[in-house]
Amino acid sequence: MTLFLCPECDAPFLTMQVPDGSRWGDPELAWPKEENRRLHPAIPVDIRGQLEEAEEHLRAGWSKAAAVAVRRGLEAVCRRNGVSGGKKNPLAAQLRELRDLGVIDGRLWEWADHLRDFLNGGAHYDGHAIKGQDVRDALTLAEAILDRVYVFPAQEAELDAKYAQFKARLPKGQGGGTSQS
Repeated sequence: MTLFLCPECDAPFLTMQVPDGSRWGDPELAWPKEENRRLHPAIPVDIRGQLEEAEEHLRAGWSKAAAVAVRRGLEAVCRRNGVSGGKKNPLAAQLRELRDLGVIDGRLWEWADHLRDFLNGGAHYDGHAIKGQDVRDALTLAEAILDRVYVFPAQEAELDAKYAQFKARLPKGQGGGTSQS
Protein backbone atom coordinates (compact mmCIF):
# COMPACT_ATOMS: atom_id res chain seq x y z
CA MET A 1 0.00 0.00 0.00
CA THR A 2 1.19 3.49 -0.81
CA LEU A 3 -0.10 6.82 0.46
CA PHE A 4 -0.17 9.69 -2.03
CA LEU A 5 -1.31 13.30 -2.18
CA CYS A 6 -3.37 14.36 -5.14
CA PRO A 7 -1.36 16.88 -7.21
CA GLU A 8 -4.59 18.75 -8.06
CA CYS A 9 -6.23 19.18 -4.63
CA ASP A 10 -3.66 17.88 -2.08
CA ALA A 11 -6.19 15.32 -0.76
CA PRO A 12 -4.62 12.08 0.48
CA PHE A 13 -5.40 8.72 -1.13
CA LEU A 14 -4.13 5.20 -0.65
CA THR A 15 -3.40 2.70 -3.41
CA MET A 16 -2.84 -1.03 -3.20
CA GLN A 17 -1.07 -3.47 -5.51
CA VAL A 18 -1.47 -7.22 -5.30
CA PRO A 19 0.55 -9.91 -7.06
CA ASP A 20 -0.93 -10.94 -10.40
CA GLY A 21 0.79 -14.20 -11.27
CA SER A 22 4.48 -13.51 -11.76
CA ARG A 23 4.23 -9.70 -11.54
CA TRP A 24 2.58 -7.03 -9.45
CA GLY A 25 -0.86 -5.98 -10.59
CA ASP A 26 -1.76 -2.41 -11.43
CA PRO A 27 -2.32 -0.09 -8.47
CA GLU A 28 -5.94 0.26 -7.41
CA LEU A 29 -7.57 2.84 -5.19
CA ALA A 30 -7.90 1.45 -1.64
CA TRP A 31 -9.00 4.64 0.17
CA PRO A 32 -11.13 6.64 0.08
CA LYS A 33 -13.63 4.12 -1.21
CA GLU A 34 -15.92 5.27 -3.98
CA GLU A 35 -19.47 5.85 -2.84
CA ASN A 36 -22.20 3.64 -4.21
CA ARG A 37 -23.52 4.94 -7.46
CA ARG A 38 -27.18 5.76 -7.38
CA LEU A 39 -28.83 4.39 -10.47
CA HIS A 40 -31.94 6.17 -11.71
CA PRO A 41 -35.23 4.51 -10.75
CA ALA A 42 -36.28 4.50 -14.44
CA ILE A 43 -33.76 1.68 -14.94
CA PRO A 44 -35.62 -1.60 -14.34
CA VAL A 45 -34.91 -3.21 -10.97
CA ASP A 46 -33.44 -6.42 -12.42
CA ILE A 47 -30.95 -4.47 -14.54
CA ARG A 48 -30.08 -2.10 -11.68
CA GLY A 49 -29.45 -5.18 -9.54
CA GLN A 50 -26.82 -6.47 -11.96
CA LEU A 51 -24.94 -3.17 -11.99
CA GLU A 52 -25.21 -2.80 -8.21
CA GLU A 53 -23.80 -6.31 -7.90
CA ALA A 54 -20.92 -5.32 -10.19
CA GLU A 55 -20.27 -2.34 -7.91
CA GLU A 56 -20.18 -4.59 -4.84
CA HIS A 57 -17.77 -6.97 -6.55
CA LEU A 58 -15.49 -4.07 -7.48
CA ARG A 59 -15.43 -2.83 -3.89
CA ALA A 60 -14.45 -6.34 -2.78
CA GLY A 61 -11.68 -6.44 -5.40
CA TRP A 62 -13.34 -9.12 -7.55
CA SER A 63 -12.85 -7.65 -11.00
CA LYS A 64 -13.79 -10.78 -12.95
CA ALA A 65 -17.05 -11.21 -11.03
CA ALA A 66 -17.79 -7.51 -11.58
CA ALA A 67 -17.20 -7.91 -15.32
CA VAL A 68 -19.64 -10.83 -15.44
CA ALA A 69 -22.30 -8.80 -13.58
CA VAL A 70 -21.95 -5.88 -16.03
CA ARG A 71 -22.27 -8.34 -18.93
CA ARG A 72 -25.39 -9.82 -17.32
CA GLY A 73 -26.76 -6.27 -17.16
CA LEU A 74 -26.35 -5.93 -20.93
CA GLU A 75 -28.07 -9.29 -21.40
CA ALA A 76 -30.94 -8.08 -19.21
CA VAL A 77 -31.34 -4.96 -21.37
CA CYS A 78 -31.71 -7.23 -24.40
CA ARG A 79 -34.31 -9.47 -22.69
CA ARG A 80 -36.27 -6.46 -21.42
CA ASN A 81 -36.49 -5.19 -24.98
CA GLY A 82 -37.74 -8.46 -26.47
CA VAL A 83 -34.44 -9.88 -27.68
CA SER A 84 -33.91 -13.43 -26.45
CA GLY A 85 -30.56 -15.07 -25.88
CA GLY A 86 -29.15 -18.56 -25.75
CA LYS A 87 -26.59 -20.56 -27.65
CA LYS A 88 -28.25 -19.79 -30.97
CA ASN A 89 -28.40 -16.06 -30.22
CA PRO A 90 -25.21 -14.96 -28.40
CA LEU A 91 -24.88 -11.51 -26.86
CA ALA A 92 -23.15 -10.10 -29.96
CA ALA A 93 -26.20 -11.00 -32.09
CA GLN A 94 -28.59 -9.75 -29.38
CA LEU A 95 -26.89 -6.35 -29.33
CA ARG A 96 -27.07 -6.13 -33.14
CA GLU A 97 -30.78 -6.93 -32.92
CA LEU A 98 -31.21 -4.23 -30.27
CA ARG A 99 -29.60 -1.78 -32.71
CA ASP A 100 -31.71 -3.01 -35.61
CA LEU A 101 -34.87 -2.53 -33.51
CA GLY A 102 -33.83 1.08 -32.85
CA VAL A 103 -33.48 0.61 -29.09
CA ILE A 104 -29.84 1.73 -29.33
CA ASP A 105 -28.20 3.75 -32.08
CA GLY A 106 -25.01 2.85 -33.95
CA ARG A 107 -22.77 4.66 -31.47
CA LEU A 108 -24.27 2.88 -28.45
CA TRP A 109 -24.12 -0.43 -30.32
CA GLU A 110 -20.40 0.12 -30.90
CA TRP A 111 -19.91 0.83 -27.18
CA ALA A 112 -21.99 -2.18 -26.18
CA ASP A 113 -20.17 -4.47 -28.60
CA HIS A 114 -16.74 -3.40 -27.31
CA LEU A 115 -18.01 -3.81 -23.75
CA ARG A 116 -19.28 -7.29 -24.61
CA ASP A 117 -15.90 -8.25 -26.05
CA PHE A 118 -14.03 -6.95 -22.98
CA LEU A 119 -16.52 -8.40 -20.49
CA ASN A 120 -16.25 -11.85 -22.07
CA GLY A 121 -12.83 -11.99 -20.39
CA GLY A 122 -14.60 -12.13 -17.03
CA ALA A 123 -16.51 -15.24 -17.99
CA HIS A 124 -14.08 -16.96 -20.37
CA TYR A 125 -10.35 -17.37 -19.90
CA ASP A 126 -8.46 -15.57 -22.64
CA GLY A 127 -5.11 -14.98 -20.95
CA HIS A 128 -5.75 -11.27 -20.34
CA ALA A 129 -6.03 -9.73 -16.90
CA ILE A 130 -9.33 -8.11 -15.97
CA LYS A 131 -8.29 -4.92 -14.20
CA GLY A 132 -10.48 -3.06 -11.74
CA GLN A 133 -10.11 0.30 -13.51
CA ASP A 134 -11.13 -1.26 -16.82
CA VAL A 135 -14.23 -2.79 -15.21
CA ARG A 136 -15.04 0.57 -13.56
CA ASP A 137 -14.87 2.21 -16.99
CA ALA A 138 -17.02 -0.59 -18.46
CA LEU A 139 -19.56 -0.02 -15.68
CA THR A 140 -19.63 3.71 -16.46
CA LEU A 141 -20.20 3.02 -20.17
CA ALA A 142 -22.92 0.47 -19.37
CA GLU A 143 -24.63 3.09 -17.19
CA ALA A 144 -24.47 5.56 -20.08
CA ILE A 145 -26.22 3.00 -22.28
CA LEU A 146 -28.89 2.50 -19.60
CA ASP A 147 -29.32 6.26 -19.35
CA ARG A 148 -30.00 6.47 -23.08
CA VAL A 149 -32.35 3.47 -23.12
CA TYR A 150 -34.32 4.08 -19.90
CA VAL A 151 -33.52 7.35 -18.13
CA PHE A 152 -33.60 9.91 -20.94
CA PRO A 153 -36.95 8.67 -22.32
CA ALA A 154 -38.44 8.83 -18.81
CA GLN A 155 -37.10 12.34 -18.33
CA GLU A 156 -38.48 13.40 -21.72
CA ALA A 157 -41.92 12.06 -20.76
CA GLU A 158 -41.77 14.01 -17.48
CA LEU A 159 -40.80 17.18 -19.35
CA ASP A 160 -43.56 16.67 -21.91
CA ALA A 161 -46.10 16.37 -19.07
CA LYS A 162 -44.67 19.47 -17.36
CA TYR A 163 -44.88 21.41 -20.64
CA ALA A 164 -48.49 20.33 -21.16
CA GLN A 165 -49.36 21.54 -17.64
CA PHE A 166 -47.56 24.82 -18.23
CA LYS A 167 -49.28 25.37 -21.55
CA ALA A 168 -52.72 24.57 -20.07
CA ARG A 169 -52.26 27.23 -17.35
CA LEU A 170 -51.53 30.04 -19.81
CA PRO A 171 -54.34 32.39 -20.86
CA LYS A 172 -55.63 31.83 -24.39
CA GLY A 173 -53.40 33.47 -26.95
CA GLN A 174 -50.39 33.61 -24.64
CA GLY A 175 -47.48 31.23 -25.07
CA GLY A 176 -48.45 29.87 -28.46
CA GLY A 177 -44.83 29.86 -29.51
CA THR A 178 -45.41 31.70 -32.79
CA SER A 179 -44.52 35.20 -31.62
CA GLN A 180 -41.47 36.82 -33.17
CA SER A 181 -40.61 38.97 -30.11
